[in-house]
Amino acid sequence: MLKKIIIICFCIGIAAQAGAASWPLQPFIIAGTISVNGSPVTSDTDDTYLLVVTNENLIPFSPAAEDRDGLREEYETYNISIPIYDKNRQPDGAVPGETAIINVYRNGSKLLVTKPWGGRIVVGNSSERAEINIETLTGPTDEGCENSVAAERRRWDANNDNQIGLEEAIRALQVVSGIRPNIDE
Repeated sequence: MLKKIIIICFCIGIAAQAGAASWPLQPFIIAGTISVNGSPVTSDTDDTYLLVVTNENLIPFSPAAEDRDGLREEYETYNISIPIYDKNRQPDGAVPGETAIINVYRNGSKLLVTKPWGGRIVVGNSSERAEINIETLTGPTDEGCENSVAAERRRWDANNDNQIGLEEAIRALQVVSGIRPNIDE
């Protein structure tokens, strides 16, 4: 009887090891909030955002580490599962301890990730979780650029005539040479 029990336990152990060997490692999960230009993204405004985590060379992991379905309404957070590298089961996964990059896109345009700086994170171990709140900036809009250029032009226009002339050139040379501390004085 003892011999049969040992054989059964041995067979169950082999079957369990064979089954475990076919499953990929559990992912490293990151979640958190997103803000753009200082304003939080909410589940009401998240439909144009895509978050993708890549390796340091910007090559996507496989399976993909991304959030395409928007923020979780109850927490207003994104959720991304980063696959963990395993030579046989997940060769295109992330290696724990290495740097990965969070890329944020809005309407197909890439945003500048300022927190974590450059989108850089350190990949954790299988089954670990990390809260990573993301802050991003967009580039200036065309209207914003025009307004900024117009404001700068007004600063340099010495006599407010909307023309660059001798008076503006003299003023600029004074600033550059240090005679005048800055253009506003």
